[in-house]
Amino acid sequence: MRVFKLILLFCVVTTQAQQQNTNTKIELGNYIFTSAFQTNYTTDFNGKNESKEIVVHNIDRIVNAIKIVNDSTVIIQYYKSKIYSNESKKAKGNVFNQTYFNNENTLKYFKIKIDDFLRVTTKYYSLYKGASAGFYSVPFKLRFNNFDFEQELNIGLSIGAQYRLSRKLKERWILEPNFGVGLAKIDLNSKNSNVTEARTASAFSISSGLLLRFSKTINAGLFVGWDFLANEDANTNWTHDGKAWLGIGINIGFNISNSKESTEKNTIKK
Repeated sequence: MRVFKLILLFCVVTTQAQQQNTNTKIELGNYIFTSAFQTNYTTDFNGKNESKEIVVHNIDRIVNAIKIVNDSTVIIQYYKSKIYSNESKKAKGNVFNQTYFNNENTLKYFKIKIDDFLRVTTKYYSLYKGASAGFYSVPFKLRFNNFDFEQELNIGLSIGAQYRLSRKLKERWILEPNFGVGLAKIDLNSKNSNVTEARTASAFSISSGLLLRFSKTINAGLFVGWDFLANEDANTNWTHDGKAWLGIGINIGFNISNSKESTEKNTIKK
């Protein structure tokens, strides 16, 4: 019984430690305020108070989380380009800029407890997520030349570029135009070719499509493509050889470019 209690106590302590450790870890980079928050001091880069100054950080203001201090406090800083382009025109003289700049025209630092920071902000990502590559399949095709609906499997490799529909979502609601090449299985019969007996053939397939990634693992898209029979089957006079088709696609992909994810921590683009 005593051993059971010790094991239970160990599990509880371990779980609490893991939760505390998770709560103190945040990703540095761009964040946007979803609620207004007030700080009472400006600090140096290490979080040491420099002067008492009340600043209200309003909703939709974008900041850069640049450093974590003692696993409990985050140091934030505004962007010069953001202040100049959007707000300085509304301010008289240099009043607005003085809120975020020191006298020597350097940006001020502010510190916020991590728990408070996560409560009043959300991560703010770049619209361009990066390049992508992956395998795709198109199990359903609509042939334009005779509006024949077929269940022929296309399997190939696609490359594309990913764009977020919302900067507040990292892996969801991503639009991806792409281009793919692959192989298609073709069913030849007397209705679509001059073969005397039904058989299957292989075709080279090219396609271009637009995917919508609802999540990291769930996506759907439309493809337009063309199938070209191999030379050994070219004399079958297949009806759809080289003709356009419309397909519903399923894509299984992986990210091949993280450069934008890393640079977005230090830049903001509209």
